[in-house]
Amino acid sequence: MSEGSAAQHQPRYHHGDLPATLVRTAIAMLDADGDTHLSLRAVAREAGVSSAAPYRHFPDRRALLDAVSAVGFEDLMAALTAEHPRPEDASQLADGAVAYVRFALGRPGLFRVMFLGEGGRTEPARRRITEQIHAHLDAAVQRVFHVDDPAPVTTGLWSLVHGMACLYLYGNLIPATDEEIAERVRTTVAATVGVRTR
Repeated sequence: MSEGSAAQHQPRYHHGDLPATLVRTAIAMLDADGDTHLSLRAVAREAGVSSAAPYRHFPDRRALLDAVSAVGFEDLMAALTAEHPRPEDASQLADGAVAYVRFALGRPGLFRVMFLGEGGRTEPARRRITEQIHAHLDAAVQRVFHVDDPAPVTTGLWSLVHGMACLYLYGNLIPATDEEIAERVRTTVAATVGVRTR
């Protein structure tokens, strides 16, 4: 990444909440070029603080990525609920699937840190927000499919949609326009659950 490239999108630190500034800076760097090999030194430089400053709050790179991962899941939750805070039918559930894939393709660096990188699975903030996402999806599945136990269906649907996101992300599915990807996600969800999504 060239000097100051992420800073075009992220104001440099002057005062206030340094941990939050470092997390926002790291996310801006991930969003700028998708490079997940962030160092604390590079993030500090981009934020405009000394190379020693991050260590007052994050003992190592893993700790910073834990915090980045938690914020990433908050952003994912916001993307899932943007159109339908409370999905009521298969079409609205499919809208959430499309939002999930768009999030992965639009923010690949952050997505990799969240799921495939070094974000901690037991970090408290990350655990809380992932539990909220699970609860949101379980409730939607319960409303749409009227099953006694939504967990297996939720796991199946999440695995399906996450798999599609990864297949596009890593080039296993042929790249397409946003509209074509959305349609493919919808039809795949519909074929899997056996209901119409439109």
